[in-house]
Parts: sequence; C-alpha cells; structure tokens
Amino acid sequence: MTKFLLSISLAALSLGAFAQAPSGYYTDTAGLTGYALKTRLHNIIKTGHNDRGYSQLYEGYKTTDKDRYYENDGTLLDLYSEKPNGTEYSYSLTATSDRCGNYANEGDCFNREHTVPQSLFNSASPMKNDILFVIPTDGKVNGQRGNIPYGKVSAPNWTSTNGTKRGPNVSGGYSGTVFEPIDEFKGDFARTVFYFATRYQDKIPNFSQGNILDGTSSRSLQQWQVDLFLEWHHQDPVSQREIDRNNAAYTYQGNRNPFVDHPAWVDCIWAGQNCGSPVDTTPPTAIHKIALQNSIDLYPNPASSSFQIYVKEHNKMTGLSIIAIDGRQVYSESNTYNNQEPVTVTIQSLNTGMYFVHIYTEQGTIVKKLFKQ
Repeated sequence: MTKFLLSISLAALSLGAFAQAPSGYYTDTAGLTGYALKTRLHNIIKTGHNDRGYSQLYEGYKTTDKDRYYENDGTLLDLYSEKPNGTEYSYSLTATSDRCGNYANEGDCFNREHTVPQSLFNSASPMKNDILFVIPTDGKVNGQRGNIPYGKVSAPNWTSTNGTKRGPNVSGGYSGTVFEPIDEFKGDFARTVFYFATRYQDKIPNFSQGNILDGTSSRSLQQWQVDLFLEWHHQDPVSQREIDRNNAAYTYQGNRNPFVDHPAWVDCIWAGQNCGSPVDTTPPTAIHKIALQNSIDLYPNPASSSFQIYVKEHNKMTGLSIIAIDGRQVYSESNTYNNQEPVTVTIQSLNTGMYFVHIYTEQGTIVKKLFKQ
C-alpha cells in the first residue's frame, strides 16, 4: 500500500494504532537467515494461533479492515474495489445484508477472499479461517479471480472498476491466466502469500500446487511466484494500514505476519540476502519508520554512474544491497562505515531503470528508491 499518512493523531495513538508485537515475540531469530529463519518464524507464528472459525471472520473484519485511510468513514476497505484517488461503492461492516449470498455485479456484496486459493488445501481448517490471508473483498471481483494465481497482465480480458485485471500472464515462468491487483496494494498481497508460505510450510507438501506452491516446506512457492512477489514487496512497502491490520489480527487470532513487522526478512529468506548478523527486531511503528527514513539520504537521485549515501549522526550504517525491479539482488556489501563521510556506490554497470536500495543500519532496515539514468 503506497499511500502513507504523515498526520498522527492522539486519538489514533489512544486506540493502539501503533501497538507493537509483545516483547520477545520474535525471540531467537537474531543471526538466522534463509530457510532456518523461515522455520523459526513458522514455529513462532504457529504458536498461539487461535482458529476462530469461518463465520467469525466477518466479526474480525470489523476491526481489521475498517477504512481509516482513504474515505476514512468506517466502511469496509476492500483491496479489490478501493480507488485511492476516487470514490467507489461502499460496504457496511455491520450490516449483514452487505455480505454475499448471491451477486450479479460489482457493488452487490462482499465476501471472503483467500489470497492463496482454498482449493489448494481443500478448504481445510485452520487455513480456511486465517484472517491474515483471508481478506474481505467484493464478491463479483473475487469470483472473477476464482483460484488463479496473481501475476502481471498486459492484455486484460476483464477489469474491475478500480483497475484490478484478469488475463494472460506476461511475467516469466508461467503462461496461464493470472489476476493483477492495482499497484497501491501489490505489496499487501505479496506479504499475505509470504505469510501463508511460512505459517503453513509444514502442510504445503500435502497441498495441491495450483501453479502457486512448489510442494516443499522450504521455499514453498514456485520460483516465478517468488520473483513476482519480491518485486511487489519492494515496489509497495509496508503501509500504516498493514501495521494496523497486523495488530488487530493479533488481537483477533493470536499471531502475526512477520513480514509486516520486519519486511527485510522477505529478502533474508527468498532473495538470498545474508542476515547472518543480528537483525533489527524493533517493531516498525509509524513513528519509528519515519525516523528511520529521515536518517538516510541518497544523492544524486536519479544517478548515472554513482551515488552517495548520507547517514545522519544518530544512526549507523552496517551494509547495503540493491534489488532490481524483478527481485534480483544486483549489488551487496557489508561494513562498519564512518558516518562522517558519505558512502559512495558505483552503479555504472547497472541498466537504466528503478532499483530498491536496502540500507541496513543499527536502528533497522531502510528501503529507498533509486533511479539509474
């Protein structure tokens, strides 16, 4: 979700909008990387997960999916119908008449969308009922997706009113029909799938693959899906909506999405980023994230042959990596840097385009967009 709210009200703070994971929730993750980290996270988020049942999801959505970010009117925030810069039809979270049954058109009703289709796990519990990847969406749009994977569409054969598309996949690794949400929410969807691949890694060998899963408890996702979701994860960083939803989901069912709490762990597990040194475990509250972002500057940007990283004195840089838009890591280094001097990075060999610079600091990981001329 690319929209970020800089205004922070006392009312929001009093409601726990910036609540944190309990102290010690991610214990024993420091120093882990790759699938060892994934397995540790699996054990953490499996413990305490309370399966509330399928019918209770509608009750959970009253706190996890209330619109406080766009219309800010307390109606349902539906990622398949929300128009970030416009007005869309709205659904009440309390009126049972807005829940599907039958539907013919967009705007008729909303229901429960499994971002990893429930046909892959035969609609079994607790997967069917897990609010961290089962989200409320317009019934018609949900029906248009069915159980096809997410992907990139260039020639859609169907488009929703907010621009969500269905059609032939144009990204590598799969030639079938896919479903593409709007840019505003691509990272949100990616992180729900990474959550599923971690929470249910022990069950995935027994699930159908559906051109999404790979049948293993390690990587768990087919490589083309990993590549796609890495791109979306970098393109659309964690938003305040996701932080708030993660906190509300924790209250509802007792576990969390670790990739909302610590986005860098996605790269540690699926992008080959070495996180063998202790990683930041401070929950990314909005205030903390703003301070982190403001502690780092890139100049020049756009850049042609090199750029410099400026670190303010209250933070210290420990490493960096550059990720291409397709999820490939194209540069990496680690060091103890002298903050009195900017860090110069040479990028002459990179192709023109947009990249994501992951800057690792003592206070956490910062992701900055870099444009190569």
